[in-house]
Amino acid sequence: MRVVPSGWVRDWGPADHPILAVYLSGEGELEASDGDTKRISAGLVLLAEDTTGPGPRVRVTSEEPVTVLQVHPPAD
Repeated sequence: MRVVPSGWVRDWGPADHPILAVYLSGEGELEASDGDTKRISAGLVLLAEDTTGPGPRVRVTSEEPVTVLQVHPPAD
């Protein structure tokens, strides 16, 4: 479980390893390197598999923190 505070920004960078993320509260934005932006909000389930390249930029946009359950699938 991870709680990310309001105003938090993660600059460009790929995931260290695949992560299954289940967003439980708060809101944010995820911007892909191609400029595509997705809204992050409670109920979103996301599989982050991009472990190479520039990766996304992520920021919390809500007044409340983002609470996310992160699951690290076993390596093959």
